[in-house]
Amino acid sequence: MKTYLLLFFIIICTVKVYTQQPVSIHLTDKDGLPDTEFYDILEDDNGLIWLAADKGLFSYNGSEYISHTHPKQVGLSVFSLTKDQDNKIWYTNLANQLFYIENGEVHLFLNIKEYFKGYLVKLTFKNDLLIMNYVNQVLICHKETGAIVYQNKPKNGILFYSNPIIKNDSIFFINEAGKYAIIDKLYRFKSPIEEPLMQKNKVSSFGDLKEINHIIVVFFNRIDGTTSHYIADKIGVKTKIKTNLPTKLRIYTSVVIDDKIFYATNKGVFICNLMNDILTVEQQLLPNTQVSKILKDTQGNIWLTTLGEGIYVIPNLNL
Repeated sequence: MKTYLLLFFIIICTVKVYTQQPVSIHLTDKDGLPDTEFYDILEDDNGLIWLAADKGLFSYNGSEYISHTHPKQVGLSVFSLTKDQDNKIWYTNLANQLFYIENGEVHLFLNIKEYFKGYLVKLTFKNDLLIMNYVNQVLICHKETGAIVYQNKPKNGILFYSNPIIKNDSIFFINEAGKYAIIDKLYRFKSPIEEPLMQKNKVSSFGDLKEINHIIVVFFNRIDGTTSHYIADKIGVKTKIKTNLPTKLRIYTSVVIDDKIFYATNKGVFICNLMNDILTVEQQLLPNTQVSKILKDTQGNIWLTTLGEGIYVIPNLNL
């Protein structure tokens, strides 16, 4: 009888540890939060937290929220927060206006509507170059002058089906065939034309490329509500990853923190470990919340922005 009781106690404790949520601080409008729906978050070199929200762009210094806008800005909602090497904060909006903030002042940099026609672009920096891309278009300009140094708009096919990663001074995207579309340092473009693997799999959105422990991982949301995860080699998508993530799941973004992949999803956050081509869920946070973005700040706090429920701050995942 004692043996059975001990076994029962161990099982109960194991389940409790897996389902327990870490201590978190829930920030809402009652705490002065200027909005409850957030699309992006980042921390600058001075420790300021920047928030892209439905009601605009805000910075948080630990005690107050400051709104940042431009007199020529169209609409309030902003997206694609990105920091360059000079600590300038860049972002865009649905009207395809591109802004940056320097020394607390908002500057309208470019209007890119003629290039992207209302689509939300991804922003990535490569030294002094700003890379803007959507699934069928990439635009590269100098971040100081705005001069366009590269533009590629394919007539057929989807050549930029992921966010880019920078390796060996070249820019890598995943195309619809699951291969790399590459722009090298001399702005030469190469993309093999093969059977459109991603289209056949009914992929519904951007792939998210991440590098973890020198391994390139990419996921895609599918039209049927499932996700596909792959490991990419020097050519492109290679091996499909086995995972115990829920079958029906929409992933908004992913980030690598402490050699773990954190997925922000419509069912909270999944913290996963990748080993031997197997992606294993180690912990789930806020299972009933749509988490849009994840940030680990310089103090070690985990920030989770949500779509409609404000922000959660977790000081310690193990507490």
